[in-house]
Amino acid sequence: MICGCNVYGYHKASLPPFRPGGKTVTRNGYGRLDGRMDKFLDLFTMEGRANRAWYFWHIILDDLAILTAIAMCAGLVFVTGSPLFILPGIGAVVAGLWAGIAITVKRLHDLDRPGWHWFLLAVPLYNIYLAIVLLFGRGSWGQNQFGADPLQAAQVDGYVQP
Repeated sequence: MICGCNVYGYHKASLPPFRPGGKTVTRNGYGRLDGRMDKFLDLFTMEGRANRAWYFWHIILDDLAILTAIAMCAGLVFVTGSPLFILPGIGAVVAGLWAGIAITVKRLHDLDRPGWHWFLLAVPLYNIYLAIVLLFGRGSWGQNQFGADPLQAAQVDGYVQP
């Protein structure tokens, strides 16, 4: 190190942003890194809106992830005989349920309904109607009280920004 510079010749205070895969990663106002991690964490938030395709594919992938995690943990419990592998399975189920509820709330927001209506999926017969509306109903056109229309939102790096 010469005069406080690192091995690349940059002074620590003037380092360029880290570039994984050639993309600049900067910090937003909340101290989190922008990029893939924010997109992953967005699966667990209940803010914003989700269109029909986004909802459909996330519900399918969410169910597949939960079933895979349960099968893997059950297989490990069966093979090893240790009940310790039940804990990761429970964690995967809780995370999957949270992600499923979050995407359902976002879909309800797209339909201009409050998020607590996801509880109505527990009401017999009405849950069939609500599931059909969630899968096939057109979201409200333009901006509503929950945010911009996801079909009209600006795309940045192929990702629809809320």
